[in-house]
Amino acid sequence: MRWLLTHHFTKLEGFDLALPEIAKFDQILTRRELEILKLIARGFSSFDISRMLKISKLTVDTHRKNMLRKLDAGNSSELLALAGDLRFLS
Repeated sequence: MRWLLTHHFTKLEGFDLALPEIAKFDQILTRRELEILKLIARGFSSFDISRMLKISKLTVDTHRKNMLRKLDAGNSSELLALAGDLRFLS
């Protein structure tokens, strides 16, 4: 979240609570990361996701770590909260 705010707002005065930066959310994450994020949000484990997408669990975990880094989230719960707050997951 800090990354989004830092890169999309030069000052917090007049901050738009509609969060217009969400339009770029899908430009920050890859298509595969978005797919995995949606599956995580639905409660699937990395193992389950790996079987569904026919990729290794290590690959799923790597995507998860990349999403955490890109969105400056501390853990998967924070990642999901951020995505939910930004109305990305519906």
